Amino acid sequence: MNLEKMIRMCDDVEIYGNVDIDIQGICYDSRKCSKDYIFVAISGLSDDGNRYIGSAVDNGAIAVVSDKQVEEIPDSLTYIKVKDSRRALSAMSDKFYRHPSERLRVIGVTGTNGKTSTTYFIKQIFENAGRRIGVIGTLGATFEMMQKSLVNTTPESLEIQQLLDEMDYLGAEYVAMETSSQGVHMGRVEDVTFRGGVFTNLTQDHLDYHKTIEEYYQAKKRFLEMPTDYVIVNGDNQYGERFYSESNFPNKRIIIYGKGENQDVRLGNIRYNSDTIEFTLKNEGKMLDFKTNLAGEFNVYNVTGAILAAIQEGIPYESICESVRNLGNVPGRMERVDVGDGIQAVVDYAHTPDGLYNVLLSLRKSCRGRLITVFGAGGDRDREKRPIMGKIASEMSDVCIVTSDNPRWEEPESIIEDIIVGISKTNKDYFRIVDRYEALRKAINLAEKDDVILIAGKGHEIWQSIKGQNQPFDEKMIILQFARERFGS
Repeated sequence: MNLEKMIRMCDDVEIYGNVDIDIQGICYDSRKCSKDYIFVAISGLSDDGNRYIGSAVDNGAIAVVSDKQVEEIPDSLTYIKVKDSRRALSAMSDKFYRHPSERLRVIGVTGTNGKTSTTYFIKQIFENAGRRIGVIGTLGATFEMMQKSLVNTTPESLEIQQLLDEMDYLGAEYVAMETSSQGVHMGRVEDVTFRGGVFTNLTQDHLDYHKTIEEYYQAKKRFLEMPTDYVIVNGDNQYGERFYSESNFPNKRIIIYGKGENQDVRLGNIRYNSDTIEFTLKNEGKMLDFKTNLAGEFNVYNVTGAILAAIQEGIPYESICESVRNLGNVPGRMERVDVGDGIQAVVDYAHTPDGLYNVLLSLRKSCRGRLITVFGAGGDRDREKRPIMGKIASEMSDVCIVTSDNPRWEEPESIIEDIIVGISKTNKDYFRIVDRYEALRKAINLAEKDDVILIAGKGHEIWQSIKGQNQPFDEKMIILQFARERFGS
């Protein structure tokens, strides 16, 4: 694509060199540059892409975009100075891939908890109705036989446009995309055309990045205010209710749902059976009945968001109802593992106070024996939530085992100390086992018939992040190994 056409998408451009050249690709990682690429130097949380301009040129880049002044520009290199490199990367990527989100119907899902589950429920409901749909999020990018792993829940703008373009080429009609607050704040979705949006909830998390809950809310709100045909909002969450009260968009349908009488869609008649949940939605004067084999009221809210997205896209009630009855568990979300001798383990991604509370509340309702919780907290992340999670786990569990999660560059012992501050307020006993492997062994050896073991925090992850290295750690395989050791094959 001609470089001059690409930079028309950028604001406040200063050009040094020839722009009437053909660009074969875009990169922001100098190691991924090839012949006739354009390199966009962006500043990350811990590094600055401007340090790698020379490496990008050595690998074949013929043009560089930066929001910083570059000294000693070679005559053979085209240099383009912009106001914001991240904004330029997003706009140029969208142009280079021919605006793929305009060829698809993209549904963004944002919220502290429930993004992954909601996108996968949307996927299952839409596929059952014959719609071809891809997913981008925490579990990677998937569309039918296409499977790609991702580093971030919401990838960088270049990857988003690449993935949307590939899914469109393969025949996708829809894409359900997790839209994180950090991704929104960093401009990764700025040039994505969204068909609709879903807001699941907002609770404490990511304060290491956003600093305050208000900044966190404003990032979510920024996405919900983007041009879309509709936005579906959980009105039983205080921030969903707040957004609804602050919204004034005459060209956008805002659908608020929840248990309150004034909701657009009223959720009610929730009935918990031994292995199913039944509930009704009152929508436009009609009472719609649903039954799901998923566990937990939080999943009723997630499923409702997916149901309402399907309704907005014209999927018949009968098809939606059938899909909801047969929804499969999302990997690492309330994923049950039978370890033998009447003991059940549940692997869940719960890594926030609200997420941990909701999972424990759900398990408490069905647990006939003791509830044993194994959990920790991630390093280099919001420290304020650690004692809160410790208090929740201690109060709601019969046995609490505090261990390591993904310590990253922090010392696991110091993370555990933060958690124990909350546990100590309950005056309940607990086990402190820094090695997560040994903590899982302890849980299996303590468990008796009818006990439930919750292994919280990592969910689908099959590795542990320690000192910059992702070390293999598949919790489901590990607990089954310990179960075989204790009970035999």
